[in-house]
Amino acid sequence: DALEVLKHLNALGYRNITADALKAFIKDLKKFIKYEKHIWDSENITKSENNIFNKLHYQKTISREAKIDKMKDQSTRLTSVVRPASLKSSNVFDNCVVKKNSRKKDLCTDPVALYHFYSALWKKFSRRLPGDNSTKELRRDRE
Repeated sequence: DALEVLKHLNALGYRNITADALKAFIKDLKKFIKYEKHIWDSENITKSENNIFNKLHYQKTISREAKIDKMKDQSTRLTSVVRPASLKSSNVFDNCVVKKNSRKKDLCTDPVALYHFYSALWKKFSRRLPGDNSTKELRRDRE
């Protein structure tokens, strides 16, 4: 083993290697090979675990089939609902109107609401910040 390593090092251009240096190099090389093998094994284990989860995710099970059937039933029910002719919109632009559904969107775009939101947060958390606490209560009257 040592002779093979020495030949390989000579082929790479390393000459006049002492026996002690070669012994230390082989020791380090074995540690490195063991470390690389450990990493390679752990990567293969995680890949195989991922493959198992992928198989389970895409595998046809009874519960998955029931869920898919339920989703198909809901979509067919929604498409089968017929609107009366009086409710159908003749104006093309009526379908383009965007409705505001949530208050959070208003909060993100309204500057006044943002100001009040952040000022309330500041009042809530400002007592916890170091250096910003009022020290008037800590000082004693010197009179």
